[in-house]
Amino acid sequence: MIDYKTLKHSDNGMPTWDGFLGPLLQVANQKEIWKRQELIQGVLEEVKLPEELATLRYTSRWHDLVAPDRINWALSDLKISGLLSSPKRGMYQITDLGRKVSNQYGLNITRELVHSQPAYIEHQRKLQEKNNTDEDISEDQTFEITEKQISNWFDKQASDLTEQLLAKLRSTDPYKFEHMMVQL
Repeated sequence: MIDYKTLKHSDNGMPTWDGFLGPLLQVANQKEIWKRQELIQGVLEEVKLPEELATLRYTSRWHDLVAPDRINWALSDLKISGLLSSPKRGMYQITDLGRKVSNQYGLNITRELVHSQPAYIEHQRKLQEKNNTDEDISEDQTFEITEKQISNWFDKQASDLTEQLLAKLRSTDPYKFEHMMVQL
């Protein structure tokens, strides 16, 4: 068992996403292949979070659990860096490099160490290259709207609104509806 207090953590005591890197690799090393949810649960059991941290949720509208979310972030970076692999969707296993790093650093695996791996650096280079290519497209090329497109959009909005109003009027009182239609 790992004492969660020894991991890098936020002010409230919850380990940060990169605080879960070492425990995640250690747990991944215990079995050949893991389902993502089983691996996350294994890490949570290994670090023995107290109930108030294990059930802590974000205040966002989704109210996701904080600990599994942070483990997912660590899982993503470990996969990108080549320390974990995913032989099938939703399945994970530690790589030889992951075993070597885990054996050498134990729980002291940092964000900097993970981000210094050749696979992670290559991933970042490809992202930067893609972003540079996207920036080469001029604003005029990405935002060409013709008068016809604008006119069609307004026509559709007017038609939709007309249909909604007629449906609302029909649903109120059929006699009043007929009387109003005669007046128009």
